[in-house]
Amino acid sequence: MAQLSAAGSQTELARRVGIDQGRIAKLVSGKIKFSNLTLETVERLFPGMLTVEEPRMGEARVMCKRIQRIIDRLNDEELAELLVWLATRFPQRAKE
Repeated sequence: MAQLSAAGSQTELARRVGIDQGRIAKLVSGKIKFSNLTLETVERLFPGMLTVEEPRMGEARVMCKRIQRIIDRLNDEELAELLVWLATRFPQRAKE
């Protein structure tokens, strides 16, 4: 709501953050739950406020370690192939 207030209108906020005004209206009215927003949308609404840290516990941390062990074994050609594979399957994340 602070972002909306600072922008002055939903239309202006939409222009500033690059999100459709209709989505902002649905978010404000509760038709779209905040918990259902994509990370990209959250990053646009709250630039610089979203930080992702390495998982501290549980299965995600175990998976991160397993992935790192696999990556450490790859040669340069295999690593390049993996990066291309990731970029083609997750194009929005690859741009960041």
